[in-house]
Amino acid sequence: MKDAAEKQNKKNLTLLGLFEFFVNTCKLNLHIVLCLNPIGDKLRLRLRNFPSFVNCTSIIWLNQWSDDALYSVATHFLEDQDEGFKIEDPENLSKIAKICLNFHSTVDIMSKVYFQEQGKYNYVTPISYIQLLQRFRGLYTKSLKDKENRKMTYLNGVEKLDQCSVMVVTMSQELENLKPILIRKTKETDEIMKVCFF
Repeated sequence: MKDAAEKQNKKNLTLLGLFEFFVNTCKLNLHIVLCLNPIGDKLRLRLRNFPSFVNCTSIIWLNQWSDDALYSVATHFLEDQDEGFKIEDPENLSKIAKICLNFHSTVDIMSKVYFQEQGKYNYVTPISYIQLLQRFRGLYTKSLKDKENRKMTYLNGVEKLDQCSVMVVTMSQELENLKPILIRKTKETDEIMKVCFF
């Protein structure tokens, strides 16, 4: 702190002067972003309890996202290739983003209809849109893993069937090789039986 104060040619470098310099620097450079959800009574209660939220801040009310913004968020969110999630075809990625956008827009429209008919609110927020995308990613990743497991099970089964067919061929060859011996032994047994009984 002392070095910063000296760079700005501050003459008073006592502890109290340095503390004052620190506080003034913080006032100039410290910015706090506070996001509050307007749903329910919590925002009203917080504004009543802390009036400086209104008096000493710049309030920026965020409206609904535009369709372009929703589409852009969906494509960016779905392009992220991690945790086993991959959509390789850009055309499919675009179609999925449009479907998610359609889901969100339809729910928003139906929420307005629900309010008109029932008088109850159903809030459709950007967070619910992101949750939709997260759930889609989770289901898609799970589906890919299930598909991969079924493929491995199938390949394992085919491999076992191939091994069994090789074993069957080997055993049938062994049986063919043992057939003359079996015939000879059968004849010998028949002759012994004839001698024993007659």
